[in-house]
Order: sequence, then structure tokens, then C-alpha cells
Amino acid sequence: GGGVTLSGGDVTILGTLTTTGAIDVGGDAAGGAGGAVTVTATDLVSPLITLDGVAIDTSGGTGTSQGAGGAVQFNDAVSLTTAGTTITTGASAGDIVFADKLNGGQTLGLTAGTGTITFTGAVGDSARLGAVTISSAGTVNLDNAVFNVASLTASNITTLFDATGATINTTPSSDANGGAVSITVGNAGQLTVDSITTTGGTDVDATPNAGGGVTLSGGDVTILGTLT
Repeated sequence: GGGVTLSGGDVTILGTLTTTGAIDVGGDAAGGAGGAVTVTATDLVSPLITLDGVAIDTSGGTGTSQGAGGAVQFNDAVSLTTAGTTITTGASAGDIVFADKLNGGQTLGLTAGTGTITFTGAVGDSARLGAVTISSAGTVNLDNAVFNVASLTASNITTLFDATGATINTTPSSDANGGAVSITVGNAGQLTVDSITTTGGTDVDATPNAGGGVTLSGGDVTILGTLT
């Protein structure tokens, strides 16, 4: 698939972006590579990329082996609005990078195959994300101390989930239960978390709020801080 580069003062994506690789119909060659997607906001004051219920698919095509997925990179702050967003680079290589802050009260689904998913900036520091689901990746990096989401499910992580220095926080701001956190890394992989907080929200009626469950599984699991 051909690559897509979007650049403007503020960038809003409303629908679908599909840059999938070609399928080998003869069954004697690898599938084509997916095209990369790069989005940059250039506003000099407060550049913003808005994802409004977006579906991005850069998967490689099928054949004797699947082609590499195209990398997806957001170079500036991202806001999720109106509806959930899904991003997939397929079952093979293809990185997903949020290079700045990520906010918005919508769900986020990510599939990176054997690629790397990186959250460089704060997540949910001004508007907590909805449920975040990572269906596959080779490596997941949480590089900022702030990661506020309604819940987190990360599975089929083959090599590394690294949240060193980050606090994964699913505590709601309202009268509600804390969200669950479930992270599963392969038997030969490494899972490192710092702190996880899943405390129920402040009770304003007669029914106390439960904390969310925490499930951590991997070849090597390291907890550096606290589980609350």
C-alpha cells in the first residue's frame, strides 16, 4: 500500500485510513507491505490531532508470508473524540507511535503484530481515556509517568511490556468501580510495571465502589512500586 502523510495546523481524521499491502493471489510470493501513516499538526500555539471514531489499517498483504505492516506515527498531541478508535498494523511488523500527549474519553484498540507500540507523552492527563485494548505487539513502552485509562487489557505481547516509571491508573473521577488491568506477556518475555492504581471512585451513595482487578502474567514479571 502507498504511504499517507497528513500535515496541517490542526489535523482531524473522521473516517478510515486503509493502506494495506497487496495479496499474492498466485500463492507463490510474500504479500505486499502496508503503507506507513504519518500525521503531524503544525499549529504554532497548540497543535492537535483529532481522531473522531477512526479506523486505521496498514496491514501487510497475505501470501506465502504476510507482508510487513506500515508504521503509524502521530507526531503531536492526540485527542480521541465522539467514538472509539482502532489502529492495526497487522500480524507482522509495524510500529504504532504516539509521540506526544494522548487524551479523550473514548476507547482505543491497538494491534501491532510483532511491532512496537510506544506512548511517549502523558496518557489521559487532562481527559482520561476509555478502555484501552492492545491485542498484540512485540514490545509495548509506556515512557511517561502518567497513564490514566478506564481499563487496560494487553495480550499477546511477545517480548517486552515496559512501564518503568509509569503509574497505570484506572481510578474513576466519579462514583464508579475502578477499572481492571490485565497484561499478558509471552513465556519468554519480560513484564515490568512500576505502580498500578485501580481504586474505586469516591462514593456518593450507599453502595461502596470496588477496586479493579489486576492480572500480570509473563516469563519474568517485575513490580517496582505499588499495587493499590
